[in-house]
Amino acid sequence: MKKILFIAVLFCAMHDLSAQKFRLNGYLMHAFDDRVDSYNDPNEFYRGKIMRSAMWGVSGEWMRQPNLGLEIQYLNQRTTAPLTYFNNGVRSSEFQLQVNHFLIGTNKYFRTDKSPVEFFGGLSAGFSLIDLYNPDTRNTTNRTKFSWLIKGGANFWISSQLAIKTQVQLLSVVQSVGGGFFFGTGGSGAAVSPYSSIYQFGLGGGLVYQFKNKK
Repeated sequence: MKKILFIAVLFCAMHDLSAQKFRLNGYLMHAFDDRVDSYNDPNEFYRGKIMRSAMWGVSGEWMRQPNLGLEIQYLNQRTTAPLTYFNNGVRSSEFQLQVNHFLIGTNKYFRTDKSPVEFFGGLSAGFSLIDLYNPDTRNTTNRTKFSWLIKGGANFWISSQLAIKTQVQLLSVVQSVGGGFFFGTGGSGAAVSPYSSIYQFGLGGGLVYQFKNKK
């Protein structure tokens, strides 16, 4: 429900295009491996990594000023997480992981007169919906966690309305204090209490389409 509501807000807000410049951004990133591990005692631990995968997304961006944008963004990632953990003995399994990220942030742009290259940096925060399938217990764990993203790159404008985007980013899904866990590795579908935050470096780009102001 949160996913549907967030995307609806993103696109319904496009009715205000006449008031200011609006950009529609499409993203395709490569997210690299990230090691995750946590240890309480010999009977309560896990270690492994979240595997590299594609990450795609879309965003709407309102250019409040020529060099400042307010962005609402959705990103999706499907990957696997091979883990070693304790559950009546040490076991190893490959978990199925899907994460839906919903972020709001600002982007700062730097562009000289008449240059087709527009450099940018941005910072966003929001929440991530995590779905994790444990093949041993055949249970799916769902969690909502705080997340943040920092990015930088450049837009190469090939016309007044269309640009090719290149971007590097660091995306983190953060465990709050006492906020539970990601990996349901315990018996009877329960999960161990230790946890590890996710930090994933991404490299890629996408397309930018800038709508013309309506007179």
